[in-house]
Amino acid sequence: MSANLKLGLWLFVLTFIVRSIHPANAFETITFSSSDGLEITADEYLVDDDPNRPCIVLFHQSRWSRGEYRETAPRLNKLGFNCLAVDQRSGDTINGVINESTVRAASAGLGIAWLDAIPDMESAIAWTRERHPEAPVIGWGSSYSASLIIKLSGEQEDLVDGILSFSPGEYFSPSNLIRTSATGVKVPVFITSARNEENRWKKIFNVIPSLDKVTFIPKTSGNHGSRSLWPQFTDSDNYWDAVEKFLARWTPLPSLKLSPDTRAPNANISLHPKSHAPHVIEVSEDLERWVTLGVLSRTSTLDGKPSPRHQLYFRLQQITEENSGTADVIAVSVSANPRGYEFSVEISSPSTGRDHYVDWWEVLTEDGNLLYRQIINHSETDDQSFISSGEPIDINPHQNVWVRAHMNTSGFGGQAFLGNGASGFKATQLPFQFAPWIAASKPLPDL
Repeated sequence: MSANLKLGLWLFVLTFIVRSIHPANAFETITFSSSDGLEITADEYLVDDDPNRPCIVLFHQSRWSRGEYRETAPRLNKLGFNCLAVDQRSGDTINGVINESTVRAASAGLGIAWLDAIPDMESAIAWTRERHPEAPVIGWGSSYSASLIIKLSGEQEDLVDGILSFSPGEYFSPSNLIRTSATGVKVPVFITSARNEENRWKKIFNVIPSLDKVTFIPKTSGNHGSRSLWPQFTDSDNYWDAVEKFLARWTPLPSLKLSPDTRAPNANISLHPKSHAPHVIEVSEDLERWVTLGVLSRTSTLDGKPSPRHQLYFRLQQITEENSGTADVIAVSVSANPRGYEFSVEISSPSTGRDHYVDWWEVLTEDGNLLYRQIINHSETDDQSFISSGEPIDINPHQNVWVRAHMNTSGFGGQAFLGNGASGFKATQLPFQFAPWIAASKPLPDL
């Protein structure tokens, strides 16, 4: 049974009971049912009713409660995130907040060990998905729950859209329990801890295959778990800086929510596809000719801003898996002649013919200005690489430039090359979001 189906079935038994409202602290204490029927308590911190607003599900550390986040969740609200701070059944009391789920579980004769909290974590995420179906959901763990959120994400690919893990480790038996599951984690991951705890989680981090994974090791001694963010600690700002940088993947500031044909001059854009099907973002200068920028993850961000001379429109389009592959530049060579440098570019792509093919390659300055675009229109259809040469470009031999290729249906996002005529070029990655205003610039292939 798939993770989505299992979580969906559990939602039939979830219940929502408002316990109390705390206007001074801007949260509501609610309950819902875990998969085995245990009533779970949580504090819900909402920013507003924006259906696209990203959500963070906050799990506490050992012997604690949802009270771990009484100071942290309001700050996350200010950053633009809804939050749900959960009482897992394995806990106790912190900051004067009793873990009500633990009390109920113990009274019912249920286990309250760390691994017993797994259904509570899964149900909390499922409840959040049900309540915010259009929003990305991020899992946040502290100490033992930091390990479990990695384990659950590795075993259930669509469970969460990102992970923040504070002081994870192999706290369970067998001693490689978390590392084994971590090999399935594909979402963005952030791991941090006290300075002397790095050896507890380094092997876990190393086996995570996600292409977007980062760590933060404090220069100070730091603290265990997400209490490292509590303002009482003098080094908490350093942790917050790292956390905010990671969370910017979901809420750039300023942000503009995408709707069909949204005008977006001089603004960053946060994109939230409404399903897990492949989507692309398209850009247009006139609402008539649309050009694909690239394939979206569950949440993507355009970090670049249009130049003042451009008015741009953006829209989301769903595509098929077959048409979602990107083209890789695999070699670049240049030759000098009196008119400049002539580029020869070797490209490999998943072209399928007239429906999915490489339609151009281009040369850009490091800050995103278009120097040259070679229109191809169609490319090889059997995954074999091909070489395309262009006209001479008048550039300084020591000027670094980007070379990248574009697919008609899936845009940019494959391997690119960076270098110059004097020193040569090296393969590197260039996000499709780089210089988004360039995609709609002329010349463009004929329709």
